[in-house]
Amino acid sequence: MLILQKVTLFGIIPTAALRPLFAFMAGAIFYRVYYRGYANFSDAYRNLNIVSP
Repeated sequence: MLILQKVTLFGIIPTAALRPLFAFMAGAIFYRVYYRGYANFSDAYRNLNIVSP
């Protein structure tokens, strides 16, 4: 939250430029936790998670 507040102070352009980076970082962390936590039930379920974005 503090990082986002500091970025918004610089303006709209830096925020728009860093927004995909934050989304990618959050997505990568969520994907790793989700993949390790729930995709280990079966190989078919794991393959579905890999194919689907």
